[in-house]
Amino acid sequence: MNNITLRAGAQSVNNIYMVFANKEHEKFYYEKLEQVRYQDCYHKVLIYILGISEDTRNHKRDAVTPFPARC
Repeated sequence: MNNITLRAGAQSVNNIYMVFANKEHEKFYYEKLEQVRYQDCYHKVLIYILGISEDTRNHKRDAVTPFPARC
């Protein structure tokens, strides 16, 4: 797993670090997190998982349209 990076800036309250697959995954996560109505653990997990794969990042409109309205 050479492409997984730890981001020190993504440290949670419990000192747990978030691991992103790449910079695009991290960018997607923070951009979409700002767009959702609720930033609870369920929405964070959904955004995180949708952002792992390049395919889901590129086709998110097809899967969850409109993204902010549904979340």
